Amino acid sequence: MNLGANLTRQKKSTEAINVLSQAVRQYDNAVTHKLYADALASADRFDEALKEYDVALAKDPRYYPAMNQKADVLIAQYRKGLELDEKLKAGAIALWRQSLLINPQQPRVQATYQDWTQQRLFAK
Repeated sequence: MNLGANLTRQKKSTEAINVLSQAVRQYDNAVTHKLYADALASADRFDEALKEYDVALAKDPRYYPAMNQKADVLIAQYRKGLELDEKLKAGAIALWRQSLLINPQQPRVQATYQDWTQQRLFAK
C-alpha cells in the first residue's frame, strides 16, 4: 500500500494502479480502496476512481479522506466538462460539508469548501 501511495505521489499512475489493484485484492478495506481510487484519479480515470471512492465509503461511511478526494475528482470532472455540470459541483460541496462535520480540523478542505460555496453564490 505504501509503495502504491508513493508511486501515485510521484505521478507514476500506471505503476501505482498495478500495485494497488493487487493490494485491494489482499486488503479489502476503506483505506486500500481510497488509495487505489487516488491512483486511478491521477491517471484521469475519473469514473473508475469514483466507483472506488464509493467502495471505500461503503466500507467506512465516516472516512473523510475518501470524501475529500471524491469531491476533488467531482470538481476535476466539472472543470473538464464542455458544459459545466452543476450536479458535480453540488456533489463535491456536499461531500466537503459532510467531511467537515466529521472532522472540522481540515484547513485545506475548509478553504476549498468556502471558495466553492462563494462561487456558487456569485454564480446565481
